[in-house]
Amino acid sequence: MARQSGAARPQVDHGEGVQWAAVDTARVSYISEQGALVALPLGSPDQQDRRDALRRYLLGGDTTAARVRWRAHGGEPLDLNELSMLAVVEAEAVDDDAIPLIEQLRAHQPGEADAIVASLRLRQGRDEAAVEALERAFAHFRASPWTAYRYEWRALEIARRTTVTQALTKRLFNALEQPFANRTLDELRLTVRLELAMKLPQRDACLAPLAAFGGRVPWTEHFLRSQRDCYLFTRDGRLAAAARRLTEFLSHEPPSLPPDVAAAAAR
Repeated sequence: MARQSGAARPQVDHGEGVQWAAVDTARVSYISEQGALVALPLGSPDQQDRRDALRRYLLGGDTTAARVRWRAHGGEPLDLNELSMLAVVEAEAVDDDAIPLIEQLRAHQPGEADAIVASLRLRQGRDEAAVEALERAFAHFRASPWTAYRYEWRALEIARRTTVTQALTKRLFNALEQPFANRTLDELRLTVRLELAMKLPQRDACLAPLAAFGGRVPWTEHFLRSQRDCYLFTRDGRLAAAARRLTEFLSHEPPSLPPDVAAAAAR
């Protein structure tokens, strides 16, 4: 309605006025961060293309399209979401252009920057540097409640999926002992810590993350299997109860499709 009435761009009499390109980018960032679709604001074709790349990245993690479109149009990032997007896409391409972008982001969001550094270092085969970056990221997540949710999730997933030495695995296990600020992603943190414990030679390492769940048992096959295996490895008296929970969960799972039916459905 504001556009139709010509009131979408009010005049400002003081200073340099409103930077409408930055406003429109911030609007796309904010709404996309909430997981909602948004009509791209008006602007030049270049601006609309850049915002579409940002929207696709925030909604679906489309880093390929983001990198291609950004490199076609160039320019400086207009907000922190654009800056972090660029750092991620260059890191995933294992490009040295990621470093100055990450350092720009570090001035505002150190935890996010270190999560991206960890991803880059792993792609470069520098496992210890990646673990050091994750340790810094987790320390920041414990202290600051302002990190974007997706970067805390990203760092935890890197820790979960990374195959490193047992010494480095133990460091990640220790780095996840304390909760993040506001207990953000606490169930995922404890689940990842449990999975890391299962990779350690100390058989009883898995008991601490299980105890931290208290009575809040995640009702997922992956967790219930890990819980049962932990009690099996440690010869814990709670093994029978854990096995019953897993059996109960599996009894309610829908049957798998026969291979030929699944293949036909995929086509």
